Amino acid sequence: MTTRLKEIAGIDPNSTAFRYGEYQCQGPNQSAMAGGEIYIDLFHLQRSMNALIQSLNMLCSQASRHAMRQRAQVELQNNSARAPCEI
Repeated sequence: MTTRLKEIAGIDPNSTAFRYGEYQCQGPNQSAMAGGEIYIDLFHLQRSMNALIQSLNMLCSQASRHAMRQRAQVELQNNSARAPCEI
């Protein structure tokens, strides 16, 4: 995932290349966009974006499961700390 993000950042470091018609990269790391055109393999872009989406979905899913386990553990601790009810 990190490799794909760095690849995108290398093409468009300021996230402006595809927003503005005239793009000039300033600084030592001249982008491919400085010449006015860039070739994009749309199939490669699609595969890369699908891989990124799957990775982010997996991370979100794992974070959600972790949060639910923590909430359940806190709930168990709260329930066990309460005084038993008298009948």
